[in-house]
Amino acid sequence: MLNADLVSVPEEPIQGVDVRSREKSGQRFAAVWRKRILVVDDDTNVLGVTSKILSFLGYEVVAGRNGIEGLALFGKGPCDFVLTDLNMPAMDGLTLAHHIKTEDPFVQVVLMTGNLAAEKNLSTQIREGVIDEFLFKPVRLADLRGMLQRLSAPLDCPRKAMG
Repeated sequence: MLNADLVSVPEEPIQGVDVRSREKSGQRFAAVWRKRILVVDDDTNVLGVTSKILSFLGYEVVAGRNGIEGLALFGKGPCDFVLTDLNMPAMDGLTLAHHIKTEDPFVQVVLMTGNLAAEKNLSTQIREGVIDEFLFKPVRLADLRGMLQRLSAPLDCPRKAMG
């Protein structure tokens, strides 16, 4: 079941929030669904800061410390985005992306890395549909916000129903 709250309709769109309005007895109401992002990184500082920034931007954040934990969290409920580190112990970000895209091809998967040499390989992974975007660390707020806006704009697919 999706968590929705009825609120007054905002004047300007809020990033990370899907607002669906309706009229009732001359009053305007909106059901608000916060977009859900799974963030996976073995660096607890990066995980904490990224999660706080995304929460501030209006997203519901679920955080995992490695690929195995991230995959387990993904299996517990639908996500609109997955933001994962590339190099992690136990399961790397590309392996996690493969599993997630196999489970739900509509989820937007973004890899983060501090390895500038990985750009060519990551561009190939985008062309092959394994990931949707990549960001270099340290990730700047403007880059993160812009990337999420780009990925949200062209495709508005419904999330997989929770079972």
